[in-house]
Amino acid sequence: MHVEKNVFDTLMGAILDIEGKTKDTIKAHLDLERMGIRRGLWMNMDNDKARRDLAFFFP
Repeated sequence: MHVEKNVFDTLMGAILDIEGKTKDTIKAHLDLERMGIRRGLWMNMDNDKARRDLAFFFP
């Protein structure tokens, strides 16, 4: 039961972008860029500010 709750919490946190519940953080995006993988998830620069896009989910 605890595994089911943790999976549900992680998925809902990522889908709804709940602060503190998502694993989709700025550090994660910077790590992807540092490793040179998943170019579509890297940080985007807008007028000297770095911003991240929300995670893309397949329907």
